[in-house]
Amino acid sequence: MTNTLLTDARIALPELQEHRIRTTHNLKIRPEHFHAVITGEKKAEFRRADRDFAVGDFLCLNEYGPCEHGSQVVGFTGAVAYALVTHVTDLNEWAPGYVMLSIQRRRAAVSCR
Repeated sequence: MTNTLLTDARIALPELQEHRIRTTHNLKIRPEHFHAVITGEKKAEFRRADRDFAVGDFLCLNEYGPCEHGSQVVGFTGAVAYALVTHVTDLNEWAPGYVMLSIQRRRAAVSCR
């Protein structure tokens, strides 16, 4: 029960995270979703809760999909977009092990490294 309360407090009250260092999460994203982030159409990410996502963190979204020189070859395209996490919703009640991240696109770049 304590874990649930802490999780709910972290999600609902971002001001409690004042002393937390921002984390940048490097994540793969499919081309159709990547382009929707770049254009501003996509404002949320449905992700596995396998990381400690928190408000204020950055997502470095690495486009991952078929190579333009051959659709049979799949890999990183080199295109990336940065997004700020503005809200984290724990979906454990409906989709165990997943979160919905509300995001604001910050900038596009060539590489996250």
